[in-house]
Amino acid sequence: MKRNLFAAGTLTVLALPAAAMESTDGELAEVIVTAQGREQRLQDVPVAVSVVSGADLERVNIKTLQDVTSRLGNVKITTGTLTNPINIRGIGSGNNSGFEQSVATFSDGVYRPRSRSTNAALLDLERVEVLKGPQTTFFGANAIAGALNRSPRASPATNSPQCQRPVCIR
Repeated sequence: MKRNLFAAGTLTVLALPAAAMESTDGELAEVIVTAQGREQRLQDVPVAVSVVSGADLERVNIKTLQDVTSRLGNVKITTGTLTNPINIRGIGSGNNSGFEQSVATFSDGVYRPRSRSTNAALLDLERVEVLKGPQTTFFGANAIAGALNRSPRASPATNSPQCQRPVCIR
């Protein structure tokens, strides 16, 4: 009796890991970034990059870059009276409104030199990319600490209305 009970218990315990290892046929979605000026898979980019997709922004109801960076490691945007200093890995420009930021901020590839541009609403974005570490070779002298890139969604080819945030486009 004890031997049968022990055998049944052993078989049950051995079968549990096999059941846990069964996976669905679904694969992870490929993450595409434009960190180096061209579309690449995230795993092929030789830079430390954190990406938040537009779908994640909508799903979690993220409205500001401060909300985005609060979910990323080693990235912080502090809201100030004159400036919004951005720090990546502890490096930033401080609170002087006359200084260019140590973190280059881009919106659709256009450089935004002042930190107050981080207050802009995150409407219809494809993704937000944060490149950590010195990026001066590609982004110029103002990317000592890193770069923050907002990539908008492509415009729809149709003329149908889209209501995805507080704004409706017709």
